[in-house]
Parts: sequence; structure tokens; C-alpha cells
Amino acid sequence: MGEEKQHLITKLKKTRDHIIELVMEREDILLQQNPAIEADYMVKVGAYELKCAEAELSARRVKRKLALCQAQVNLGNPVDEDQIENELDVELEQWMLDVQQKQVQVFSLLDRRSSSTVMSQSDSKKLKEIYRKLCKKLHPDLNPLLTDYELNLFSGIQKAYERGDLATLEAYHWLLDEPEEIDDSKKCEEELIAEIALLEAQASVQKEMLEDLKNNYPYNLIDKLSNANWIFETVSVFKTKTKEYLDIKDAYEEEIKNLLS
Repeated sequence: MGEEKQHLITKLKKTRDHIIELVMEREDILLQQNPAIEADYMVKVGAYELKCAEAELSARRVKRKLALCQAQVNLGNPVDEDQIENELDVELEQWMLDVQQKQVQVFSLLDRRSSSTVMSQSDSKKLKEIYRKLCKKLHPDLNPLLTDYELNLFSGIQKAYERGDLATLEAYHWLLDEPEEIDDSKKCEEELIAEIALLEAQASVQKEMLEDLKNNYPYNLIDKLSNANWIFETVSVFKTKTKEYLDIKDAYEEEIKNLLS
């Protein structure tokens, strides 16, 4: 084998390994780090954000109720509060759904945090090693020609990794064959060059996806959540806004009471 071909084979292997590392880092952020960051955010800040959203919705609802009541009074019509409440349910349906979704998200993440177990360093390392091997065989980004059966199989593997379920991953690993090593020596130099170019393009895409992941919620909160001053200031803002919305709500309710008395 010529020196140039050996150089290309070595470069091809390094490029494959680089892509695997990029994919693994992205998977670790998506399935392990981001859920933990979100749960941490909900404990330290998110619960206060939710109360603020609930208070804002209440204030908006009462403000709108006052406007509808005033309109009926101006027309000389009797005010049917039940009918107005039904109208408000329709008008504010999407807003209420958004708040309800936030409630579900908060409670789900808090439940995840309370039920999750802390893995030992050795078990965590083993979990990642096994997942890496399974990714080489079944990750769609590394194996574009997977069958539906293999895609469903990998979905189960991802869920086990997300849960930190080492026993299940070990079972998958035991049941599946080790990925076969690719024999690049049978390829000509032109084929090696073409594959390297293709993989380098794929690596570039993976890098962009990874950077985008790191620059967005919730990963971009990782430093802030270890900053006690940021947490205190952010929570204080939500507490202040919550009180303001509740005071506004009380004021509008008093106006409605006076209007209808």
C-alpha cells in the first residue's frame, strides 16, 4: 500500500471518529445535560416565572371582564356575568393553554429532578461508552440507511440513555453485535478522497448543530444557574411583576364590583 493511500485511510478514520465525537456531544447535551439544566432552572427560577404568568393571565382576564361589563352597562343592558365568563374562556383560550402547558412542564421537570438518581462516576462513564458503541451502529446521523425496525430500536436506546438506565443499555449492547470495522484498504484513492470530502461536510453540519444547541435554551443558562446573584435578581423581578399583576387584578375586581352594585 502506498504512503499516500495510507495517509488517506488514516485521515478518513480520524474524520469518522471526529463525527462520532460531535454526535455524542450533541446527544449528551440533548438527552442528559439539557433536561438536568431545565429541571435546575425550574427549581431555582421557573416556579416563580410560572406564578408570574398565572398572575398576568388573571389580570388580563379581569381587565377584559371589566371592559365587557362596562360595554353592557353603557348600552343599558343587564350584565350576564356567566355569559361574559364564557366569552372570556373563548377569547383567552390560547393564553390559558400556554399557561397550562407551562404548569405541566414545571411539574414534569420537578418530578424528574426528584425521582432521578445520581450515578457514580464509573457508571456514568460506562453508560457513555456503551451508548457510543450503540450510536456507531444505529445512530441515524451515522447510518443513513437504517430500517424502521432499527430506528425504533435506537429510539429505545436513546430513552434508556436519557433515563441513565445502565442495565437496559447493557442489555441492548449484549443483544446487538459489535459494529463491523470498515475495511478502507480495498478502496482506491479517488474513493477515499470523495468519502473524506463527504464526511468533512457532514462534520461541518454537526458542528453548526452543536453550536446552535449550546447557544440556545436551556444550555445557555448553565453558567447563569451557578450564579447566585443572577438567580436572586431574576426571581426578584418575577416576584415584583407577580405582585403588580395581582394588585392590578384586585383593582379591576373592585371596579367591577362598584360598576355592578
